Amino acid sequence: MENTGEEQMKEGQIRLDKWDPFEWYKQKRENEPIYFDNKSGQWNAFLYDDVNYILSNYEQFSSARYQAGERDPFGNSLLFIDPPKHKQMRDLVNKSFTPKVMRSWEPRIEYISDTLIDDMIGKTTIELVNDFSMPLPVIVIANMLGVPTEELNLFKKWSDQMVEGDYNASEEEIKITREKYENTMKELFHYFSEIINHKKNHLQEDIISILLQAEVDGKKVTHEELIGFCILLLVAGNETTTNLITNAVYTLLDDQDSFHKLKQDLQLLPSAIEEVLRHRSPIQSMNRKVKKDIKFRGMQLKEGDLINAFIGSANRDESKFLHADQFIIDRNPNHHIAFGSGIHFCLGAPLARMEARIALAKLIESVPNMHFSDDMEIQPINSMVVYGLKKLPIRIK
Repeated sequence: MENTGEEQMKEGQIRLDKWDPFEWYKQKRENEPIYFDNKSGQWNAFLYDDVNYILSNYEQFSSARYQAGERDPFGNSLLFIDPPKHKQMRDLVNKSFTPKVMRSWEPRIEYISDTLIDDMIGKTTIELVNDFSMPLPVIVIANMLGVPTEELNLFKKWSDQMVEGDYNASEEEIKITREKYENTMKELFHYFSEIINHKKNHLQEDIISILLQAEVDGKKVTHEELIGFCILLLVAGNETTTNLITNAVYTLLDDQDSFHKLKQDLQLLPSAIEEVLRHRSPIQSMNRKVKKDIKFRGMQLKEGDLINAFIGSANRDESKFLHADQFIIDRNPNHHIAFGSGIHFCLGAPLARMEARIALAKLIESVPNMHFSDDMEIQPINSMVVYGLKKLPIRIK
């Protein structure tokens, strides 16, 4: 990192390298494991046990952080509701994520991967994000939702704007980011409203059609809840899997010994994916609201306070993982929490793992001589939530 520890630790400021925040995390774990940032007005947690507790204890730390009546369809998604509403909604959408449904998508994911790789044939270099790791999950999610794949670039734009944000941003930059977010919400609300209204009279086998017909305990998903779920699936399905694949390729090319080991034995791929999820977690933080006053690791948290649970730091906690800063391709056990914890454990985790396994296996088999491009520069995503690269140019010959 370019910033000094003194600069990073200065009260009321967060100064971190978006691609390499891990030294900052380490300093916080050692010096301020529960830390209040004056600029954002939020608490921050960095230790594995604390992050795991915050994410799994919904009775103390709520996911419902939006004020009642605020018009934000994303606030109706699983990510931002507590029980009992959360259980009702999850029971409904679970119908689209059963093991049987996931297996049915495997041939389609293989076909999309093959098609994208075929387009690489004859090239000397590719840009991994635009050519492979972004279109794959976006096409899969579009197919699952039953929406046109021609909107791929629009989906990507919406997803990027949903997670955009910088800890080091000025008040003016924060205001601009918020305005972009609100405009994106309006566009998404209008887009999915039209899609849902059309599908009510043209039911097919996609997730939206399934959820329009689904019923649990006499209750159906509302129009706003369905929009919120579509947005969640679009953003989470895109950002998480795109960054998982990109981070995996970067990590392997940066660690040629591990890459060689994997090429010799692709049976290591599942454990390699789990280690990428830990070592370079696609989601770096999740936010919760304190439901009632609590003394937490010596700090007094008040009802209504917001707290960021840093998953990226928890997964590098030396008290939980031996040689925590090292990428160990066959790490076992590996109890990372990259997909969250408790009732909010990521519904799409099996899909993300399956996409990454299929995509990386085919990529490694097809272009085993991948290397970083000579002109590669680290261009991290400008986000305080997701972790990945905007671009990753690589040589394939």
